Amino acid sequence: MAGQPTKYNKEIGKKFAEYLSYMKLEDACAAVGITEKTYYNWLYAHEEFFQLSKEARLTRGVYHFDQAQKMVELGKEALAANNKDFRADLLKISIDSHIRLAGKANQGLFGDKQKDENDKSITIIANNPLIEEKNESN
Repeated sequence: MAGQPTKYNKEIGKKFAEYLSYMKLEDACAAVGITEKTYYNWLYAHEEFFQLSKEARLTRGVYHFDQAQKMVELGKEALAANNKDFRADLLKISIDSHIRLAGKANQGLFGDKQKDENDKSITIIANNPLIEEKNESN
């Protein structure tokens, strides 16, 4: 007994990936009219959709990581200028939020913990193909 035919096509896949690069999963699904269950089904059924989703999540992760780095620089500038209104505690919360979102978007990147074969915890600093490509082109 077969279910309904898939409504997946390349156009929907690209539109979804665009939304996923800056929206939460549930919002991106709603924007193209699918459920989260359909999203996961499509990930396994359509290699192209899997790759588009992976790239969108990487884009979102890199965005949040860049935002955290910019906030660190703003904090350094505020400290150097002896800005009396500077709130390090609020800056730390913002930086931590962006790092968490970057890690959530890209598990295994941006400082997420993983285990090696000897069951020791190691920190992944960056194994980001976009960063590697950028460095190789310089």
